[in-house]
Amino acid sequence: MKSEQAGSSTPPSILVIDDEPDITCVLGDLLKHEGYQTDVACTGAEAILKARQQHFSAVLLDIGLPDLDGLSVLSLLKEIDPKLPVIILSADKTEEKLASAFSKGAFAYLPKPYNITELKATLRQAVGAKALALKAERVESALRNALKAP
Repeated sequence: MKSEQAGSSTPPSILVIDDEPDITCVLGDLLKHEGYQTDVACTGAEAILKARQQHFSAVLLDIGLPDLDGLSVLSLLKEIDPKLPVIILSADKTEEKLASAFSKGAFAYLPKPYNITELKATLRQAVGAKALALKAERVESALRNALKAP
């Protein structure tokens, strides 16, 4: 497993899930320019497979996918990695979709067309939250082990 800790030599990895090639290309270029490693999935099934094979620092997820509902993909991603921050990018701004996304564990919900500054800031927060959650897990484990030691 690669390191996801803040300040490590390995850049945070972001999974971009969208069936629009133009969007994945633009987001991939933007994220690489910001220092992230990126991977792309065009379907929900492909995204789930990649999430099972690799640890990601965050996910950008479009709700409208050709094979699976994006909210179902969100639920499956959270089953694979409960600490994984998933940022929903969608043109659907209905209150029902927003509530459903957050109830399934979305980190944030950004409307399309997205504001690049807001997207970068939200992604930084998401990556930071994941790094902090992993650090807390390591500290908790170390404390448990220290308390068990004779």
